[in-house]
Amino acid sequence: MVTCRGNEYEFRLERAEGEAVYVAGDFNGWSTDALAMRRGTNGQWVARVRLEAGTYHFRYYVAGGGWLTDFAAFGVKQHADGHWDSVLHVPHNN
Repeated sequence: MVTCRGNEYEFRLERAEGEAVYVAGDFNGWSTDALAMRRGTNGQWVARVRLEAGTYHFRYYVAGGGWLTDFAAFGVKQHADGHWDSVLHVPHNN
């Protein structure tokens, strides 16, 4: 799930297992370690980032577990190879 918190976007993932989880997208070159999520006391993983206005694609990367799509994001896009990217829309007035 992605929510707007002031001028930042907060990514939340309900996943108890995993040693490390990251947000990877076209806003960080699809880096699998640039935007680390931190585990909260309730088992959710959380990360925040400031983004310029635009439309972005992203997925979660679980170290040792592969890729996850956030179907609760602003939308999803399926690629020819069958994988799904989550979509995030950042308005100009943000």
